[in-house]
Parts: sequence; C-alpha cells; structure tokens
Amino acid sequence: MSPVREKCCSDVLLPLLFLLIFSLFSPSSPLPPLLFFFLLLLLGCPPSPLHLLFLSSSSPLPLLFLSSSSPLSQDNSIAHIDFNACAGHEWESFLSAMERGGATVNDGGDQIFSSVDENQNVMDDPNRKQQPLEVDQQEILKRMLETSGLLEDGTLLPSNPVTLRSKAGGKQQAWHVDLQRGLLIALVSGTFLLYKNAAGKAFRISLKAGEGVAFGPECVHAGAGYVKDNMRVHVYLLKEGEVQTIDTGDITPFKETETQDKLPMFTPLPFNGGM
Repeated sequence: MSPVREKCCSDVLLPLLFLLIFSLFSPSSPLPPLLFFFLLLLLGCPPSPLHLLFLSSSSPLPLLFLSSSSPLSQDNSIAHIDFNACAGHEWESFLSAMERGGATVNDGGDQIFSSVDENQNVMDDPNRKQQPLEVDQQEILKRMLETSGLLEDGTLLPSNPVTLRSKAGGKQQAWHVDLQRGLLIALVSGTFLLYKNAAGKAFRISLKAGEGVAFGPECVHAGAGYVKDNMRVHVYLLKEGEVQTIDTGDITPFKETETQDKLPMFTPLPFNGGM
C-alpha cells in the first residue's frame, strides 16, 4: 500500500469521513454503512476493529454522531428530554401538582393490555392501570411541554394525558406501536421503556425523575415490568385536526431473549425541536 493510501486509511480520517456520509441520511437508513464499506474497498483498506465499532448495531457510538436534524422527524424515531434542564420551573410545578393529587398505584383506573395469546386476543394486566390527569395537572403539563418545545409553537397538542401505574410484579408488555406520537415522563427514577430500533434490536431505556422519552407513531416499544411500585405519565402529541385512535398496531409477544433484564441499556439522542 502506498504512503498516500495508508494515510487515507488511518483510524482518524476514515471515521470522520464516515460521519460526514452518515449525516446525509436518515438514522434508520442502511445506506451509510454500505457506502462506508464501499469506500473502504475502493481505497483497498480492510475494515479495522475501530471501523466495525462505528457500525455495530449494539454500540451507541454511531448515535452520538448523527445529523443535528430532529430525531423525531421519522415515524419510528425516538428522543430523550430532560425537563429539569429545559423546563425546570414547570417541571417542579407539575411534580408538585402530581404529589398534591395524592394518586397511588392502588387507586382505580382502567387496566392496560399486557400481551396477546396464540389467537391474538389482547390480555390485560391487573397490575398495570391508567387514569386521566386532573384538570390543573393537565394545564401545568401543557405549559411544561410548550416551554420544552415539544408542542412546536402550537403545531402539536397534548391529548389524553394519563398516569400509568404499575404495581410490583406487573408484567412486561408485548411489543407494539401506538400509531401516533407519544411521550412518557418519569415521575420517579427507575422508570423504564423498552424499545426496538429500525434493525429490530431491542434495548432498555432508563429514566430518572424529570426525564422523558418522545417517540414517533411507528416506534416499536413496550412498557416495562416493575419489581416495585411505579408511577409515570403518558400523553399523546397530536397535530391540529388529528383524531386520536384507541388502536394499537402490530402487537408482538416478546421473545425469551427480549426479557428486559437481558436487554442492553440505550440512551436516545436529546430532543432538539421538531416532531
């Protein structure tokens, strides 16, 4: 190999060139990795372990270098929000309103589905329930979402905000999509969401109190099971005129290898505006 070609194949230049190519495409597109390998072949350079690390589906490194475009611009995308950082005052007000409401996991509410049987009949979990927020809680929640930018200057509206309550021993949900934009907000640390990326690889997302996860209508996800009582908030984010659906699409039971304690941890990119 010539000195010039050897320099081009250095572990510094090629990853940087890969990142430039990657930024031109959607995060879910398979084209950037293919172009990267094609470039390596043109240069006569076999991929090194460092290059393979960039392309590993189990590694979070590629996600750190994606384009700065909104991570929620795709229907199956997902993003992390820290309300403590972007809407601290409203978050404190919202948390206080939730605490004043005095809701507990033992309160009433509607049961939420857990899985499906062999005949695709939906089965509910008595340890997983939901109940609408009080009016004052909804008003503070809306202000918090406005301040954080999640409502896009009124382009989106919060719909059906509920408290999700899981008793200790509640089961892990089956995989599904909500068919509309959703947001999960942790009221306490140790809140989880299970998530599958575009390649079908499953991950576990851990949230501290005041953190949230926003996801697109085709994002495959599942509620976690809990070994101790947990309360969190879920709300849909709809465009003006969009009608909320009660349907849940593509319910798929999780495999033995997809039980949440076996899943690697994953932190989505921060939300930077736009859904």
